Amino acid sequence: MVTLLLWLPFSVCAWVARLYTLEVKPKKKGYVEAFLDKHSITYNIVNTQTSDNYVLTFHHLPPSKPSLGTVLFIHGMFESGAMAFTHSTESLPVILQERGYDVFLANGRGNMYGLKHTKMSSWDPKFWDFDMKTHAKLDFPAMVTAALSSSTAKQSAIIVYGTSQGSLVALMGLALNPSLNKKVKLVCAISPALVLRTPTNPLVSMVFKMEPSILGSPQYFMFASFTQCFVPDWLANVVAFAALKASGMSQLTMDKDGAWDVMASTPSGFLPTKSMRMYQKILKDGPAFFKAKDGECDFGEIDTNIALWMGKEDVVLDVDATTALLEGLDKAKIVKKVVLDGWGHTDLWYSIESKTVLTPDVIKLIETMG
Repeated sequence: MVTLLLWLPFSVCAWVARLYTLEVKPKKKGYVEAFLDKHSITYNIVNTQTSDNYVLTFHHLPPSKPSLGTVLFIHGMFESGAMAFTHSTESLPVILQERGYDVFLANGRGNMYGLKHTKMSSWDPKFWDFDMKTHAKLDFPAMVTAALSSSTAKQSAIIVYGTSQGSLVALMGLALNPSLNKKVKLVCAISPALVLRTPTNPLVSMVFKMEPSILGSPQYFMFASFTQCFVPDWLANVVAFAALKASGMSQLTMDKDGAWDVMASTPSGFLPTKSMRMYQKILKDGPAFFKAKDGECDFGEIDTNIALWMGKEDVVLDVDATTALLEGLDKAKIVKKVVLDGWGHTDLWYSIESKTVLTPDVIKLIETMG
């Protein structure tokens, strides 16, 4: 009886979080649409279907002049395509559209733009039976195909821009689907969540080393969604930013003009317990996770250009081991590597400094490679 009474509040919170995330939130105008409408930015909706029947919604920002190329943005953990707007109208997708690029904001299965399936409901536990390998193996090909087929650019290959888990999905996607290497001319890997360092900060350790089943199955970290039901955005943002600072994920000054609003849309869905178990395996196996002999996928199959931007003070990413892994590949070519002193994991998209340091650098490379 005591156990039941202690467990009951958590069960109620978990149920409310699911109800809000799976039913209430998707029926509201998403942050991406709200932002684009507010600033009168031209866009259209693109729906694509994976080979296992998940329906993913993209936001396409077409150029107003003949296209110079196509750039596909892939978000990180707990996020959606909204994370591309952390600098408001000075964000990279807006600038690229203005300069003449087709921009696609992808969304993986499980966030508020990826809750549809042709045969299953998102309430079905089987719906959540996926991890990052599934994103890479099945979502990534659908993302690339949708970007190529919907783009106004007459090109056979695109540029991919991934933050954190988004970089992992892109690189694993190329390793698991070697034929896609011909369709991706460049991967801009921003704080790529590849080889992870053993957490020393207690907040980071809690996220990466906690037994996922403690927080329920199949969704992990449901309380984050629960707070969005009852906590005002401004207070949730204060807590979220404080947590990023306390965890060491952020070392610099955050750009509240954009990041403040974007944070209110995070998490945009649930992270399956199965995904967190894979992160625990990546943490345990290190570079071996990405090698053919013992790993989940063979990074030796990657045959494209890779550009790396990382923060030296990243508390999640093992910068040296990640660099060694990618520079040791036979086919892939590292065309750029930037390690920024004093920068943390999320500073590369949340900080004010990233707007003036990272964004121009990425644009210059895209224009060179495009």
